[in-house]
Order: sequence, then C-alpha cells, then structure tokens
Amino acid sequence: MNIKTRDLVLDLFAGLCAFVLCNVAFCYITNCREGLLASVALVYLLAGFARGQGGKNQAATLLLRTLLINAPVVALAPVECYAPTTLLLQITRLFPTVFQFPLAGSILFTIGGLFVRAYCVFAGSDVKVGAVSPLLLPRLGRSALHILCNLLLFALIGTLLAVPSKATLLRGPYLQSVTSDSVWVVWDTAEPSVGRVEYGSTPRWGQVVTEEQEALHHQVQLTGLIPGTVYHYRVDNKIAASFRTAPVSRQASLRFAVVGDTRTSHRIHKAIVARIVDAAPDLVVHVGDLVESGHDTAQWDMFFWIEAPLLRIAPFYPALGGHEENAPQYFEHFVLPNNERWYAFDYGPARFIALKVSDYSDPTHEQLTWLRRQLAANEAPWLFVYFHVPVYTSHGEDDLEIRLRRKLVPLCEEYGVDVVFMGHQHSYERIMVNGVTYVVTAGGGAPLYKLEEPEPGSQVAARAHHFLLVEVSEGRLTGTAINRYGQIIDGFELPADR
Repeated sequence: MNIKTRDLVLDLFAGLCAFVLCNVAFCYITNCREGLLASVALVYLLAGFARGQGGKNQAATLLLRTLLINAPVVALAPVECYAPTTLLLQITRLFPTVFQFPLAGSILFTIGGLFVRAYCVFAGSDVKVGAVSPLLLPRLGRSALHILCNLLLFALIGTLLAVPSKATLLRGPYLQSVTSDSVWVVWDTAEPSVGRVEYGSTPRWGQVVTEEQEALHHQVQLTGLIPGTVYHYRVDNKIAASFRTAPVSRQASLRFAVVGDTRTSHRIHKAIVARIVDAAPDLVVHVGDLVESGHDTAQWDMFFWIEAPLLRIAPFYPALGGHEENAPQYFEHFVLPNNERWYAFDYGPARFIALKVSDYSDPTHEQLTWLRRQLAANEAPWLFVYFHVPVYTSHGEDDLEIRLRRKLVPLCEEYGVDVVFMGHQHSYERIMVNGVTYVVTAGGGAPLYKLEEPEPGSQVAARAHHFLLVEVSEGRLTGTAINRYGQIIDGFELPADR
C-alpha cells in the first residue's frame, strides 16, 4: 500500500470511528435509537475522507482531533432543530434517518473537505493550513490555537446552517377532521408567518384563505366545500396536494387504512407509509403509539416527516396510546372532534368511534356513557370502533385486557359493531367473537412480539410489520392486511346482510 492510499485509509478509519462515537453520544442524549442505521453510512464515509491530517500522525491522534471537531455539534446543536433549511430538507429526503442537525450539517461541511483533502494527497501538497481558512479546515493545524479557531469556525458554519428561512415548512401540510363540506389544513413553519392556503376543484385552485396574524403553528379551515369532491390545494406557495371531501350518501364507497404502533423503527415506518400512499386511501386511522415518547418533540418531528407524503393527501385520525403519555404535543398537533381523547365522526357509509384505552388505564365512566350514546345514535350502515389496548389477543392475558373485555365487548355486541381495530400487541391478528370482528393491527414499526397460544376465535395471526386496507362498496366490506413488502398476509370479507 503506497503512502497516499494509506493516508486516505487512515483518514477514513479515523473519521468513521469519530463519527460513530459522536453520534452514539448524540443518539443517547436525544433518545434517538435509529441514528446509526445503514442509511447514514455514506455520511461516515465522506467524513472519513474529509477529516484527518495525513499518514505521519498516528490513528489515535487523528481520532482525537476528529472527535474534537465533532464535539461542538453534539454539545451545541438544538435537539428540536430538524432539517431547518430548504437545502437540508432536500438532503433528508435522500437520507431518511439523517434527520438530526448534527448529521445533516456534517454532510454539507464534509463534501467540501473531501475535495480539498483529495487534492492535498494526490497533488502532493505540503501547504500549511491556515487557522482561519474554512476551505482548508479539514487539515487541522497542529497548534492549540489552530484547533480552537477551527472549532469556532465549525460552530459558526453549523449555526449558519441552522438559520431557517422565514417560510420554511418544518411540518406538513397535513389534513385533519374532514367532513362533507370542510377540512382543516395544518402545518408548522420555522419562524412566525401569515399562513396562506389556495384551493379549488382544479389544479389551478382559484380560492384562497389567509390567516389574520403570524404564527408558527398554522391551522386553517376550508369551508363551503362540495361533498364527495376532489380538491386541490397549496400551502404558502410551496407544497401542492389534493384530497376528497366526505360523501353524504350512505351508499358511497369508502377506502381507508388502519395502522398502529409506528413508534420505533423509522425505516420500517417509512416503508409502511409508502405502501399506504400507493393504496390511495380516503382517510387513515391510527390505533395509537405514534411515537416512543409523546413528550419528545424530536420524535414528533420524525413522525411527521415520515408521514408527510400520506398526511397531505389523506385526513388522519389517531387514537391515544400509552406512549403518547397524554403529552401536550399530541393535542397541539391534531385537530380532532369532541375532546380529542375520544371522539366520533361519520364518513359516507360508516361511523368511526375512537376511544382512549391506553396501557395505563381503562375507559372512565364518562367515556363509557358517551360511547353508549354514540353507538345508540348510529345510522350508518357500517360501524367501526378503534382504540389501543386489545380486548382479545393471542399474546397472553392480563388484568387490563380482562377489564376491557367486560366493559367494551357487551356494548360492541349489543349495538352491532362491525369491526373493532386495536393495537399494542405488535403483530397482526383477526379474531371473530359473537359476530364481531376484532383486528389487532400493530405492525407499523415497533418491534414485533411472538405469538403465543391462539385466542379462541382467532382466524389469522401473523408476526409481521403491516397495515390494514379496508374497502366498503356495493354493500360489502373487504379487508386486506399488507406487509411492508406489499405481500398480502390476510384477506376477509363481511357481507351487507351480516
């Protein structure tokens, strides 16, 4: 191995080790367990070429200096700052898990250093690196003053990268609480701005709603819409998409997706979202545990970034899970009916009822009284109930499941609920009990659980990441469970004369 090749290999090794160690620290601090997935490998490789000082130094010295140059990023980068500029937003689309500012900023910073380092090695340059030369920053000076100046320059560059443009979209747009004549459009911007939504029944829009004052979190309601109509819209002259208003007719068709427990693996979560987008649902139901910790703003940033292609075209209706922890972030993000903890809505031929049934508590008397009223008032041909902790499952049984079964199952049977959607037990399972179909659909990204002794009435069970696609048309319901590879793991049908 010649000297030049050895220099590059040594740089690569030192940079790789330093980036791994720094980002392990960052992931530990921010509780981001996906920070070292394979999708960031390219960042580490580029960083290895861009760091270091040559073959004359020992690997330990290179590693120490590379750690020093990365330390300010770990220490100073704001946890809440995620891809804050348009350029970084584009980069994160290429590298799904490179979403934290330290990693995304390092991509931009090291690309320049890659070319400088390659030139210095292959051209045989022996030029001493100035302490204040940003382009030559990857070749650190040997004095403590040079190291200090380089660290300050790196921090300055990182700060500049973190300065957002005024109208940069940090989240969204995403759709909430659609009815036959209205919908809410929600999004967040990096700095306060006056939100603007253009919309219309054609891609040329034609109508516009503008907020009255500047805000960071924007919620704009579009009203006076036509039932069962496709509308096109654009937010802040940036992102355009379309959606369909709810039909009025009880005989209308309906297609919706059900998913749950998306909280842990962002790579799998992203694959599931891509499959749902391909299915083009009218709306999306989530049975809880959207994120690992509802109090962690960083995790919500990741959730909305992954879900963005789906939520801008399909209204999103979540149920509270245990991992949401009743955090204020949950209620700030979503615009849902009733008290947002439990609510009901109609969409064409179906009524949907969402309950708060977490792994911390079972329904209160107030919620059960409300549920009975909603069930009794139903006039839709199809009736769906969804919540987080299942009443039936092949994953063993605990006291909470028994209590839930005693409280909820008699109501579902009395009022003819067609399907109950549940999560929590990370797998897929379909169970039939006394004419009611119970579906555990908890494969959106969390670690899968092993199936145990089959529950009486269990029809199909699968340990797989998946989502459920439900279609209602011509008086019948068809359910299809699809895994992250697009394969069908279960299919069932319910007739109208059930």
